[in-house]
Amino acid sequence: MKTLKERILKLSTPEPNTGCWLWIGSSDPDGYGSIYLNRKERHRAHRISYKAFKGDFDSNLLVCHQCDVPSCVNPDHLFLGTHQDNVKDMDKKGRRALKQGELNPSHKLSNDQVNAIRSLLSSGVNQYDIAKLYSLSQSAVSNIKRGKAWSSN
Repeated sequence: MKTLKERILKLSTPEPNTGCWLWIGSSDPDGYGSIYLNRKERHRAHRISYKAFKGDFDSNLLVCHQCDVPSCVNPDHLFLGTHQDNVKDMDKKGRRALKQGELNPSHKLSNDQVNAIRSLLSSGVNQYDIAKLYSLSQSAVSNIKRGKAWSSN
């Protein structure tokens, strides 16, 4: 039986330009490697690599990639952090694209509709009436008014 380190090394291949160890085993749809422990417990390969090479950690922590390559399992490219740490890292690297307005795939209104709602709001029309007119919740209209939604219009 191979050790966990040996399994990780066998199921990854070094990328000479970046130093990443690219996972060549099974992966999930997001590109993160998967590895089974005890033939039934599926885990993300980078988390298991961190444990195997650097030691155990609090399961509430994320194993983040310095290299930003989801399939990388090189323990030297991995660090522990909270969700907030991971988001800060993405922001620092400019990797988190916040899509607002019509660029957001789940948008329900057009820019023209939002401008019309803002006009109605500024002329004193009740938020509940606007919400009914556009099939929205009152809180959605309030978020538009306060700039919490569609702020980059």
